[in-house]
Amino acid sequence: MSKNQDSDCRFLRSINTEKAALSIYKAGIPRMSYSPSLLTICKRLSTVMSTSIADVTCAVPGVFRSLPSILSVLEEHSKEREVLELLEIYHRDASKTTSETSKTNSNVNYSNHPLVVFEGLDGSGKSLLTKLTAKELGGVKSSTPPESVKHLRPYFDGTGVDRVLRRAFYSLGNYLAARDLQRLLESSPVVMDRFWHSTAAYAIAVKDSCEIPENTFAWPSDLLQPDLVVFLTVSEDVRLERMSRRKNFTLEEDKLKENSAYRQRLTDTYAKMKKPSLKFVNCDRKAKVVVEDVMTLLRDVKSGGLSS
Repeated sequence: MSKNQDSDCRFLRSINTEKAALSIYKAGIPRMSYSPSLLTICKRLSTVMSTSIADVTCAVPGVFRSLPSILSVLEEHSKEREVLELLEIYHRDASKTTSETSKTNSNVNYSNHPLVVFEGLDGSGKSLLTKLTAKELGGVKSSTPPESVKHLRPYFDGTGVDRVLRRAFYSLGNYLAARDLQRLLESSPVVMDRFWHSTAAYAIAVKDSCEIPENTFAWPSDLLQPDLVVFLTVSEDVRLERMSRRKNFTLEEDKLKENSAYRQRLTDTYAKMKKPSLKFVNCDRKAKVVVEDVMTLLRDVKSGGLSS
């Protein structure tokens, strides 16, 4: 047995099922870490499970293409108290849901009520616009991470937490939020402050010198997809003035303030997102005017005038 084959055997013995093997493959382990035999196994598993290689490959640590890939990373850290609590919350929530709805599995929103998401840099006005747009639609506002795990955010935002683990926390928050959204959308429109695009963009933007595979920017096939995603652009002076009203700042918020190149990479990353793509709206203007623009975009989506 070759050294690579022996390594592959040890690797496969360390996981319980073929599905787990594919989950780890989806999680974004660098391609160079695979020997030819293991890569062949993963590709075969991908084919058997009707999952395209384009969907499971990932060159950016922290950009998760599926729920199983998130869980596999969290389970590796399950000895940490906060991670274990997060997993317990997820499994409790999953037990309340007898089955994943067709809406999530098919990546199509069958509800008559729209799901609108606001994205943008910190201080761009997402919270205010989420509130005002929800009121205009007669709907409800939401955000991610959801309330059920928000108390764990200080831990995962801490300086001692691995960056990929931090992104796994926020990524799982998206899937937990999606379950809540499905229930809410049965009776009313929902307007959301951040969703998957934010989680992915902040992971991608730290890579400033490598080519990112195109599929990295596409929405996960197993996550509820919004009807409209609006990215709020704002001048840096206005953004900083709004941020000055806040008391506490995360590491990423501090980095945004200090690093103009990072801010630009983030904005450029959002612009590359697709299926759904983002509609850019200037938020230097009065909030009422911005809401009117968003309502126009939503009407265009409903009439089929905007494509993703």
